[in-house]
Amino acid sequence: MALEEKFSLPGYEILEKAGKGGMAVVWTARQLSLDRIVAIKVLNRNLVRDGEAQERFHFEAQAAARLRHPGIVQVYDAGEHGGQAYYVMEYVPGVTLAELLEQKKRLAEKHALAMTEGVILALKYAWDKEKLIHCDVKPGNIMIERDGTVKVADLGLARIASPLVFNIESDDVLGTPNYTSPEQARNEKDLDCRTDIYSLGATLYHTLTGHIPFIEIPWQDILKKQLYSYLPEPLELNPTLSQEAGWLLEKMLVKDRTLRYRNWDEVLEDVEMVARGGMPARPFPDAGKSTVLRGDRRNLELTPKQKANTQHIAIQLKEEQKPEVKQKQKIVLPKDAVEQLRVQPGKRKKSPVKALLLNIISLAVLLGGGYGVMTYILQRQQAEDAQPTTTITRADLPPGASVITKQPTPEPARAPARQHSPAREPTVQAPKPQPPAPTQEKPVITWKDPRFLAGAKAFNEALATYQEYQQTKENPAILRSVEQKCRTAIEAFESCKRRAPEGVDIDDYINRCYHLISDCRQSMLINTDTRKPSSRSSRSPKAQPPQEPEYRNLKLSPTWNMGALPKSKALDDLHEVLKNNGIPERSLEAAPSIHIRGDITYLMPLKKALELIGGRASSRRLVDCPGFPDKSFFYYTLNGDFGNGFNRMLLITDSSDRIVGVQLCGDAPDDKLWFDHYLYQDNWSIYNFIEKKGKGHAKWRIGHRVQKEGQIVVIDSELVTHDPQGYFELGQSKGRTSLRLPDRIVNLILYRIEQK
Repeated sequence: MALEEKFSLPGYEILEKAGKGGMAVVWTARQLSLDRIVAIKVLNRNLVRDGEAQERFHFEAQAAARLRHPGIVQVYDAGEHGGQAYYVMEYVPGVTLAELLEQKKRLAEKHALAMTEGVILALKYAWDKEKLIHCDVKPGNIMIERDGTVKVADLGLARIASPLVFNIESDDVLGTPNYTSPEQARNEKDLDCRTDIYSLGATLYHTLTGHIPFIEIPWQDILKKQLYSYLPEPLELNPTLSQEAGWLLEKMLVKDRTLRYRNWDEVLEDVEMVARGGMPARPFPDAGKSTVLRGDRRNLELTPKQKANTQHIAIQLKEEQKPEVKQKQKIVLPKDAVEQLRVQPGKRKKSPVKALLLNIISLAVLLGGGYGVMTYILQRQQAEDAQPTTTITRADLPPGASVITKQPTPEPARAPARQHSPAREPTVQAPKPQPPAPTQEKPVITWKDPRFLAGAKAFNEALATYQEYQQTKENPAILRSVEQKCRTAIEAFESCKRRAPEGVDIDDYINRCYHLISDCRQSMLINTDTRKPSSRSSRSPKAQPPQEPEYRNLKLSPTWNMGALPKSKALDDLHEVLKNNGIPERSLEAAPSIHIRGDITYLMPLKKALELIGGRASSRRLVDCPGFPDKSFFYYTLNGDFGNGFNRMLLITDSSDRIVGVQLCGDAPDDKLWFDHYLYQDNWSIYNFIEKKGKGHAKWRIGHRVQKEGQIVVIDSELVTHDPQGYFELGQSKGRTSLRLPDRIVNLILYRIEQK
């Protein structure tokens, strides 16, 4: 039994260990005199003889006990027992932000900003009242109660402008390096609230992007990176973020504290401004002054509309919000921000009999409701083709851009009457000729917000796929891709909703997405029940048109999907690169309209492709990278100058020597690196998937950049050497590739990987 498991305290019933930190263990207990659940923090035994640790512990308890704030975990008592120092504090039933992020990866922007506001109000109170700083602001020390109330926990590292044992060359760390300010990393003595502002900015960065700052390296290296390195542009890690949130993070994470926010009031004002759709107050830091890099999506120059919006919100905050700030103390997150919360220890469980009865009642209600839904779906099938379809159309904008317009909906009086005949196949009668309606100019939306355009594009593609399925009623599996694209569109629309100009009804577009999802699910149910062959039919089948020979479609080995996939870093890298750029789906149909590169099209015969290129290929080799269809893909190598440092082209074919992809390879590229430095990561192992080439040294790095060009997924990759004296410790390029695969091949690879 571990030493801390022997801890006992008169007047308390110890229930269970709740957690363990660098200097203390936390237990949940029942205070017998008041019959309440509390948390008891106990100093580790190996530090009990350390006078400095004991002094720091008592100082922490006294300072924290003087604070009374709904956003701070309350301290009830402190003392020593059995040679161990302890203090008793409020038990918070709920989850930490760290646990919430582990489940959700990241929070919506509005929820993250609300959480940040709650922490600011708590730490502002501690600083204003006691000049108390936390020095360990991180997701693990931010509690969220069952009702969504935000509380700051563990003031164990707090100091009143006192020195901390915190040194790059030391193993005694009193903070969490991933969220530590540069001045803490330098072991500066005169810390103030600005160090907590930086740590809260790092926490907000993690909350908004889902990426822990400077993860998976030794803590001494993390401290150095807090001083000298940079984090990727947050809008590139989470495209749904607003530009305003990006500027807020850049301001909070300025490395030089003299250029950072001066106090909590300034931070609070900017957080409230961003939450209401406005831009943080100027001046903005110069590029390179913050730990957060500034990407292309953030434009320093505001449009006239942004300026007007920001000024309007600033006036509102000045006139309306500031008087309320003094009274506002408690922040409660919405219910949809918190889904799973910790069960309070000591609480009685429900009776198994009652639980069984509730389950039986719920099952009966579910079955009854399911019967009613299925009846409604079968009755609705007849009118499905006659119902108008909501569309999102494209406008005359730059390539890849999409806009949304509203199409006129037919009046209910003109809709054909529904006729239900359960015993017979539904029939569709030709509608009676109607007088032509007067043509009406469709309103064109010219708002070019990138998130809005991305949502429109995703919906357009989803709608086109759904309409194609309605015509053929074949391959119902493609309806899953429709739903996924609709949800992508919904997320994009939600992210730009509050910034939409007049005339752009975002709620209407979101409703269209949900309606299309509903139609897809109904079509899947109808397909299951109504596409079965009827045993009563005695008619001979109609003559079918002659089908194309099988070799015109994708040709795979009979064993292409047999056997378990071996675990390997190559497989992990391939899946990680492709998982957000396709949907697991098996599609072997030909599509000659897909241009892979230039005039080379999907499933074009190899001989014809060589004629177009005018080159001579090497002998055929097998693509044996795990994840590709087994023994089904091959490649031929052509040498030449293909631009951008590429000296080889690989023509990838199926079993019948028809083109399924193209990869360009550069074995001796120029000295200039291809990507921005933050794309090069230590965790990648493969940069050339077709020839299965990886690192030549453990410290070398690989960068991947994935983007879609119509129906083609482009995976650009580069291998870079390590140079301690180089730019961000990056050396020269050792090789680069550009792999171009049709989206249906990407879907097939994901189908091969994920179904196993």
